[in-house]
Amino acid sequence: GMAPSVQLFNPSAFTLTIGSAIFTFEGIGLILPIQSSMKKPEQFSGLLYFVMLLITVIFTSVGALCYATFGEETKIQIISNFPQDSVVVNAVQLLYSLAVLA
Repeated sequence: GMAPSVQLFNPSAFTLTIGSAIFTFEGIGLILPIQSSMKKPEQFSGLLYFVMLLITVIFTSVGALCYATFGEETKIQIISNFPQDSVVVNAVQLLYSLAVLA
């Protein structure tokens, strides 16, 4: 079940949550190019709704799983929750850093 220390709503971190949500759903600069490159642009709104729903389900599921697993020890970046002395974790962190720089 859910860790007993998990707070479902934290007003002091509300602005961080809003910032994360905006980052998650950004991409407005890609909306028009994608729509104009479609063979059937009239189907774009249905596709957009589906993709936003899919992103919401994935992010909510991963977030809920992390909080259920790590409780109040959950860190903002998911990779920081794993053992920092693991070679695999360090490799993933390095690759993530390179992806951010690219």
